[in-house]
Amino acid sequence: MKPIRTLAFFAGAFFLLAPVAQAQQKDLSRQAYSSIMLGAYTPENTALNSEFAFFLVQGFMVNPYVGFQAELGGFSASDNNDLVTKEEGIGISIKLSLPISFIEPHLLAGADLDWNQWGFPMHAAIGVNFNHGTLQIGVEARQVWYEADGLNLDGLMVMEKISFRF
Repeated sequence: MKPIRTLAFFAGAFFLLAPVAQAQQKDLSRQAYSSIMLGAYTPENTALNSEFAFFLVQGFMVNPYVGFQAELGGFSASDNNDLVTKEEGIGISIKLSLPISFIEPHLLAGADLDWNQWGFPMHAAIGVNFNHGTLQIGVEARQVWYEADGLNLDGLMVMEKISFRF
């Protein structure tokens, strides 16, 4: 039983400490990243049905803890009569992250500009990325506060994402 515990300990230590050693070999600050995010949009308005959310993201980390990102994308919702509401736009966010080994939890806050009408919907998000070299795989939960044409589109988006740092 003892050799199995020892082997498990060293395997766990390797997988936890190897990314730290790799991260120390190069400067992680001032890195740009591109992401594709796809997931579900769940509106708070009970008259609307859940649909999808999709974003393309281009970001820049000023240092390992603070960054900015621009987002292009939107979400869709439908009512019981199958009338679909699509909202597309661009957004700007401030990203606060805390890289710990290969795990990087983060917070986002920002505003969007809707293409369909002049408005500045706000959003806030929490997420986590799993880093493997320049590849990041993560999940994000984003709350959106938005009203368009008298329709309350406040809701929660839960998205998976894949990112590449360069």
